[in-house]
Amino acid sequence: MGWMTNDGFTAGHVLLALAGGTALGVAIGVLVAPQSGAQTRADIARRATDVKRQARRLEHDVVNALEDTRDSVAQGMAGLKRQVRA
Repeated sequence: MGWMTNDGFTAGHVLLALAGGTALGVAIGVLVAPQSGAQTRADIARRATDVKRQARRLEHDVVNALEDTRDSVAQGMAGLKRQVRA
């Protein structure tokens, strides 16, 4: 499968960098926003919930990708065993 970029980064590295960049951007935006402390705390709580939800989706996607990879490897190994036995 094509899970590696030309630069040697895996899909996991790319997704982790994307999530980290998003979190950093949100943090900077919250810190420089001209609003009250109560509004800022409410925004932080809401955004933390959003990040948590995104992390769960990412976890689900990664687990599915790993399971697909495991299944592909198992099928390939079964095919190899059949060829060796023939």
